[in-house]
Amino acid sequence: RSLRMMGSGIQPTLWDDLPGIACPTHLIVGENDRKFRQIARRMTERNNRFTTDVIEGAGHNTHEECPELFTAALKRLLQKES
Repeated sequence: RSLRMMGSGIQPTLWDDLPGIACPTHLIVGENDRKFRQIARRMTERNNRFTTDVIEGAGHNTHEECPELFTAALKRLLQKES
């Protein structure tokens, strides 16, 4: 029921809003998550403020599957911001 009422298939599309996002946005995706790697690529094509990290060896659940690589990606991002 949760997926039927709140899943991504029921949510309105926001693709047309992506170019207007002014803040830097960082996407983290798993190397083996083909769908979300493609989504991240499309998002970065629509807004050059978006960046992406691809976590090697991970699927959809990057922080659980490869916590060390996920943490390293976050640390790199935070160091850039400071």
